[in-house]
Amino acid sequence: MPSETHWVLLGFQKSRASNAKDVRFTVNVTVVSKRAWVEARSERSYLSERPSANSGYGAFARQLRIGHLLPDRQDKWWTVDTRASMESVRVEVPAIEQQVAPESRES
Repeated sequence: MPSETHWVLLGFQKSRASNAKDVRFTVNVTVVSKRAWVEARSERSYLSERPSANSGYGAFARQLRIGHLLPDRQDKWWTVDTRASMESVRVEVPAIEQQVAPESRES
C-alpha cells in the first residue's frame, strides 16, 4: 500500500500442508516507519534497503498475520484449488485495508 511515511508490505506464506491440487496460504503484514527503518539500517548494516513482509525485525516494526486485522482477530488461512472461488478472499479485503489505513500506522 502506498505511503510516503511508512513501508506497508504484504507477504504471502504458503502452508507446508499445500500440494499440487490445494494451496493453503496466509498473508503476513509488515508496517514500518521509513524513518525508523533508516535508523535501524544505520545500526544494522545487514538490513536491506527496504524491509521484507516475511522477515522479522523486532520492536520497531509492526508485524502480524493478516487474520489478526480482521474482526475475529484469529489466524486466517485460505485454500485455493482448481474448483475454488476467490470470493472468500475478496470479501475480506475492505476490512484489511481499513486496519492498515494511514491514520492507523502513525508512530
